[in-house]
Amino acid sequence: MTKLSSYSTETMVICLIYSMKK
Repeated sequence: MTKLSSYSTETMVICLIYSMKK
């Protein structure tokens, strides 16, 4: 469960950085 949460957070951060780069 903790691993899944960590993965979700990582994906969110990546998406955020991607959006900022655009």
